[in-house]
Amino acid sequence: MTKEMKSKKYAGVFYRELANGDRSYFLRLRIGGKIKRFAIGKKSEGVTEAFCNQEKIRIVNESKFGKGVAADLQRISKVLPSFVDMVDFYIQTSQCAEGTKREVRYLKNEPIAEIPNPTRYDIQQFLLSELSRIKPGTVNLKMKRIRGVYRHAIAHGFYNGEDPTFGMKPFKGEEARRRALSLEETVTLLEAFKNKPRHYLFLKIALCTGARSGSILRIHRDDIRDDGRVILFNEKTDQQYIGFLDMETLDLVRNKKGYILARRGEEDAPAKRYGICGTIQLMMDKLFNKPGTRDLDRVVIHTLRHSVATQMVQKGVPLEIISKTLDHASLQTTVKFYAKISPEMVRESVKNIWE
Repeated sequence: MTKEMKSKKYAGVFYRELANGDRSYFLRLRIGGKIKRFAIGKKSEGVTEAFCNQEKIRIVNESKFGKGVAADLQRISKVLPSFVDMVDFYIQTSQCAEGTKREVRYLKNEPIAEIPNPTRYDIQQFLLSELSRIKPGTVNLKMKRIRGVYRHAIAHGFYNGEDPTFGMKPFKGEEARRRALSLEETVTLLEAFKNKPRHYLFLKIALCTGARSGSILRIHRDDIRDDGRVILFNEKTDQQYIGFLDMETLDLVRNKKGYILARRGEEDAPAKRYGICGTIQLMMDKLFNKPGTRDLDRVVIHTLRHSVATQMVQKGVPLEIISKTLDHASLQTTVKFYAKISPEMVRESVKNIWE
């Protein structure tokens, strides 16, 4: 029997040279965690490597999404789908975290979604227009999500065109917000919500844990332990981690049930983001964001997370503990984006060099 040969063009495609000069094609694919062999046919029967690759895509799609979806993909692949179609396909079939899917879903509301089949120029113009109003890091995230939509559609045979984002470079610029609340500003903000229990509780949890707003809004009473531990959900990594509440915050939730930030009678579902975060942001604008304040200097909900890290740094908490508190993937993220060094810290350090 002749030796199995691997296609140089398509992964998973193999063939054997037969004694009569013909060629027999087959696939070797990992399906359900096991390597399986699929006979495709002979060259004399019209089978080509490209055809084998199409069969590979069909088989993989059937194993992941079922025969109905795979059949739809075969039909759709003959005509280029629209950008919105690809976004929907990504949301329905991608195995990524829900937070990522939510960011991809937002693309349907962007101007780029109004163009059925955007070209590379269209995408670049959209990103440049975004750069005029938001920081480079946010624009780069949108580029990443658009690129992910195309690559997912291409990898699963949903889109047979070229990836217009290929080779696009991220925009350079200052990506991290500079702003963090001082202790005095933190007290002022808390005082403003003393008579709004849900908003006050949100702020207290944010200032104890440094968690993102989405993580805080979905806290259930069952996630909180009597010793102050609270189970938080990181939407970026799609994993849980542990935070801690102080005694005042723990007392505020002792008699709660269901989702602790939901309105009374609606505790079976997480609180709506705008109902709490929108109100807090309006107060932040009133207290801290004067007209003309630069975007990077504005106080926003995420500033609470920055503030927790900054206050911990100023109190001499090791960066490893700060990184653990914020559930960062690496210590470098903590240093680069959150641990601000204040002028007062530099002044005290210089003063104490020789003491």
